[in-house]
Amino acid sequence: MDDFKKLTEQLLKIYINAGSVNNLGIENYFDENISLIGTGKHELFTNLHEFLESFKFDVKRRGKIRLEVRNLHQEEERLDDDHVLAHGTVDFTGLFKDGSICFKMETRFTIIYKWTNGKWMVQHLHHSTPDLEQMDGEEFPLALGEQVKKTRQALHALGTAYYHISRLNLKTKKIELVKRSREMDMGIKENTVDWDPQFKIIEDISCKN
Repeated sequence: MDDFKKLTEQLLKIYINAGSVNNLGIENYFDENISLIGTGKHELFTNLHEFLESFKFDVKRRGKIRLEVRNLHQEEERLDDDHVLAHGTVDFTGLFKDGSICFKMETRFTIIYKWTNGKWMVQHLHHSTPDLEQMDGEEFPLALGEQVKKTRQALHALGTAYYHISRLNLKTKKIELVKRSREMDMGIKENTVDWDPQFKIIEDISCKN
């Protein structure tokens, strides 16, 4: 078979329809010395035996969740007479018995097919999910790092309320230290806070009294 997209479709159907650990069938598509990288941190396998041991556990744990494969897109490139590189995207959807959605996974994959004993078999498979925190145009999730930094600064500033006591001088409109339990760099320069709204509140209260 030289229709590699159809071959990938067959492979995925075997994967999602595996209901018994006794007759998986997926080993008929994999080379004995396959290298396989999955979406999980632990899913790094260097041969068929390692993968099957993990896959059998996944089939048992899957239970009554039904898997569907959608939106398969694939391109191929022949590397030599015996090797073909296939890569693309595919979506996995997990469904409960009542049809409600358990999970959705938008994934990417890379497959190297090798001609072995008269048929094409998977020699290498890398299956991954994109980092949802990584913004368009970013090489790394930098925006997430900035959000984490701002959150830490906010929590840091919030914590100062418990040990830093200051007073507001109504004449000079400056912040004056009264007491603090220990030194701490809050990352805020002295007297840089805009206190005008606070003075407005004080004036309103004074007028009412």
